[in-house]
Amino acid sequence: MARKDINNTLSLPFFNYLIYLYRMLEDNINKINSIIDKIFKNALEAACVISDYFGEELVDVDIKREILTQSFINSNFTDTFFNGYDESRFYEHEESFINVVRASPGRYVEVLVRFPKVTVTNENDKSIEIRELYVKININYDGSLLDYFKMRRSEFTISQWVSQYSHSHLSSDILNWQRPCFGEGPIRTTQERLQSTCNIDVWGLFCYELSKYVTVESLSGGPYKMLEKVGVGDRVDTNNIGYYYYHIPTHQRIVDRFLIFCLKNININIGFSNNQFVLGESCTQYMIKITNLFIDWCNKEYKSSRMSGSYENLISLGFFSNYIISGNAIYTQAFLNKIEDIREKAGTVLFKFKGKDIALTFTDLNNVEEVTNLTPLLNLEVAGYILYTILLIINYNYGRESGIGKEHYLF
Repeated sequence: MARKDINNTLSLPFFNYLIYLYRMLEDNINKINSIIDKIFKNALEAACVISDYFGEELVDVDIKREILTQSFINSNFTDTFFNGYDESRFYEHEESFINVVRASPGRYVEVLVRFPKVTVTNENDKSIEIRELYVKININYDGSLLDYFKMRRSEFTISQWVSQYSHSHLSSDILNWQRPCFGEGPIRTTQERLQSTCNIDVWGLFCYELSKYVTVESLSGGPYKMLEKVGVGDRVDTNNIGYYYYHIPTHQRIVDRFLIFCLKNININIGFSNNQFVLGESCTQYMIKITNLFIDWCNKEYKSSRMSGSYENLISLGFFSNYIISGNAIYTQAFLNKIEDIREKAGTVLFKFKGKDIALTFTDLNNVEEVTNLTPLLNLEVAGYILYTILLIINYNYGRESGIGKEHYLF
């Protein structure tokens, strides 16, 4: 007999044996999956409540079948047991099956809820928009909640990243899943109820409270991160320039004299939003206007001998700082030094959602131009203080009697 024929003759029974083993293993795995489905019945029902509430496209339910199957294979249940097992014997061995699950790393269902865009608002009616917020909820096999839910984000603006702001309820560890601060709010109580039992109605309540929780910053509860401070210090835009009034400017007497001049001569665009007057133009426009007006005032003061010194003297006193103007925002040098680190981190894969890699992205990274030209502008503390005072006077004098939506050129 030829060598080829011998090999074929020997390999055929072995090949059939491999097919037999594969089919037996496949049959046993199907039986294990059936057991898993029965044990995780309550957990999957709870996950279904979450999916129905937020929408199937925004919820990823992961039952860790591979881990659980391996746990059963490594247990005291032999192939012989599964060969003779059928579903009618489930309740006979239910407790033993549950013990295998309890000891397994896959004893819970992982549910991820995606919030593509959320507006977070506080009691001061201040708000911030965040994108790609994810909430991770682990549900025990019996349908009870495992620990508390966690949150993280995958998309940031540069200002949010530099300020280490994921959400007002989260700390600065923005690259990892975090348990948020719950304070004494109702969502804490609801989670604690679910940790002890599976109640489908309470799971529905949990979904409702979660949908509200992610949209709120509670100042009274003491947030980890205040949304009003995002961007303050490194990048300045129309949304945060007014927050610099918290700093009392140095050389107050000079600033107050300049303020009187401003009230008579400045020409800035004022808008009306949330029932109050606000800056109605970009901070770049305002900063250029206030800087030019300050220089004009200084020249008049020098000519009339009411002020002595020079431009260099004003710099030494801290009235001017160098900034980079890019688009509608103004950047400090310290801020731009962090951009390179941000560029390196962009694209880092964080986790999976519905089988797809979720990577770290920055909404406005491409908007930060590669610019190095520095522009001297009036110090932010002075400019912010002037703006705050002007808006304070306008709101006090005109107040809430003016029509919403109007824009005016005042002064």
